[in-house]
Amino acid sequence: MTGTPIDHREASASDLEAPTPGPLSFVDHAGLLEEVVQSLGQIGISRLHRFPTRTDRRMLPFEAVNLVHALAGRGNYVMDRTAIPEFYRGLAGLGTPRAAALLRLFVNALPTELEAWRELLGADLSDRAAAAGLLVPRGTRWASRVRIVPSHGRLFVTDVIEASRSDSIWLGKDSIILIESIRRRLAGRRLRNGLEVGSGSGIVSIHLAHFCERVLGIDINPRALDCARLNARANNLERVEFRRSDLYRDVPETFDVIVSNPPHVFIAPAARATQIYADGGEDYGTSLQMAILDGLHERLNPEGVALLLLVSPVVRGLDVLPERVRSRLAGRLLDFEFEPLFNNLSVENLEYHRAQGVQYNWVYLVTVRKANAFACRVLPAGAGVQAKSWAVRKLMTLAR
Repeated sequence: MTGTPIDHREASASDLEAPTPGPLSFVDHAGLLEEVVQSLGQIGISRLHRFPTRTDRRMLPFEAVNLVHALAGRGNYVMDRTAIPEFYRGLAGLGTPRAAALLRLFVNALPTELEAWRELLGADLSDRAAAAGLLVPRGTRWASRVRIVPSHGRLFVTDVIEASRSDSIWLGKDSIILIESIRRRLAGRRLRNGLEVGSGSGIVSIHLAHFCERVLGIDINPRALDCARLNARANNLERVEFRRSDLYRDVPETFDVIVSNPPHVFIAPAARATQIYADGGEDYGTSLQMAILDGLHERLNPEGVALLLLVSPVVRGLDVLPERVRSRLAGRLLDFEFEPLFNNLSVENLEYHRAQGVQYNWVYLVTVRKANAFACRVLPAGAGVQAKSWAVRKLMTLAR
């Protein structure tokens, strides 16, 4: 397509200021958002399995790691803080500069001039998006109020996180890792029903439906339910239901498979009110995860399985989450298996974590089944995981 070229400069601070009036309604804007999703799907962006977001300069030492894992095709190491859409376009075999530009505008959520929006989306759709508030001014440019994330042949709408909002919906690499774990563990199986606890944007529930006759996604955030329902419609999936529930409170059913990637970040008390989408609660951010684990015995069918992506802080040498399971859930007839994937640090909360004695976090794929006796074991990290974990800790030290 010819016309006004996309500006590939990094956005300035004034461009990124976000005085957004009120929450975005996924219900009121559903039609426009579905049109935008279809536009991106037509040029093949849905073929991407990895997705970039705006670069955080504190994460720049990781770019080499991102590149190695991307080239090696290791989908379980999706990194979400790189800003090189041209590379991702090439990785997916997308042949036009327009694909890279749309990645930058919607997946990276970086602003550009309105004329470039009109060139890329068409004048009618871009003007209607601006009039409806889907595009908002950022200095001299305009930016999208949503991100549209590709995953395994589908596209998913989610929020651009705004620091002042408590009901924002975050879709990060953890969701993609859980999806790939589900695809690996359930390959070839067809289950009667599945449950996702904390469904957020709905991306995991929608992928889980590939293996289940029916899937229920639950969340306490009404905006998340609206977003998830929009994504189900945009992906033409009718056998997924989304329901408001505070954990299992309004879920009387039992399930063949239960999945979850709950908020898990250990956040300073003063910041929790505006970071509900990330806050894991008390006890170093593990209280919400423990509540989900505690309810599995009543919600799993006898031959059922739970697959959960959970995060355990290591505090002064103690791996907190497995220890809490052993001390608090020993009366449950459940078998808990913790598979280490990698470890990391929360850059945004680094100073607070240091003060509280948190050294780093283990990211685990936790498999839970009913059993005749309680068991909880942590599998040894393989050589590759150990090497990556060592490299991550070293790079994080440099990034400080």
